[in-house]
Amino acid sequence: MTALNRCLAALAVVILGCAYVKSQDSLLDLADHLEDRSNALRFSRESNSVVIRRLSIRAPWILFFVPKSGIDEDDARNSGLREEDLADVRNRLRFWPGSAVIVFVIPGGRSITRLAEPIDVERQISLKGGTGEPTLRVSLVRKDDTVFVSSVRLE
Repeated sequence: MTALNRCLAALAVVILGCAYVKSQDSLLDLADHLEDRSNALRFSRESNSVVIRRLSIRAPWILFFVPKSGIDEDDARNSGLREEDLADVRNRLRFWPGSAVIVFVIPGGRSITRLAEPIDVERQISLKGGTGEPTLRVSLVRKDDTVFVSSVRLE
């Protein structure tokens, strides 16, 4: 029975690891599309744009868009971010001062992705969800030379 329990535990770790890698790839893709759309918006006459991306997530998740001013720790805790994840975010932000980031957390893993320099977040945005393939609708607004993430919705 002990060998079976070890095999089941190893299988759970592999499944969570695969969910984390697939989700991290989706977030890097999202960050790349936000940068591309941001650049196009900055050099056009338009003031608004939308990025729509489907994510593939195989575990319950929490997603934060954090402004350049830093993470709102109370909001993060209220949204379910654990202290150890929050400490990791704090640590990473020390190396990326003045950068907006996307924080993605699933059980057993987290990803912190820095957004391109001209992108900021108007106010911290937090979303939670379960397994599946949610579609994110990210609204961008250009103000002078900065493009802001103004809202993020699940569709």
